[in-house]
Amino acid sequence: MTRLASAIMVVILCVSAPAHEGATGIVKERMDAMKALGALTKDMADKIKGNRNLPSLSADADAIIATADRIPAWFPAGSAQKPTEAAPAIWTDPEGFAASAVAMRKMAEALKVKVEAGEPAGIAAQFRLLAQSCKSCHQGYRIIPK
Repeated sequence: MTRLASAIMVVILCVSAPAHEGATGIVKERMDAMKALGALTKDMADKIKGNRNLPSLSADADAIIATADRIPAWFPAGSAQKPTEAAPAIWTDPEGFAASAVAMRKMAEALKVKVEAGEPAGIAAQFRLLAQSCKSCHQGYRIIPK
């Protein structure tokens, strides 16, 4: 993992949000990481929309790849306590859940290839596929708060 990706992971693990009050241990760790991942993807979308600093998306993709690799471990059996937003399907369909993390990783790897090739149109298209992989996982494995 690059130094930048490592630094981003530290930030991901240290971010705190009021909605996560009461969360402890692995539940807090994963909630903070997912919140940071959301902020990272928003920043990436802003870069793409503004066609600015596109080369930095390579390091952003590395951070997503590192996060994707950790996702299954953040959801061990017995970690469904409140205030988690994790849906029971994570534990009843662990193979499908793990496959969602792998899909996200593959989309981030493909994004990195587009960034390194300097293809703005390809970057935007691949980012949409990455975002769709996140949305797909949320639809099946996350309880969306009201």
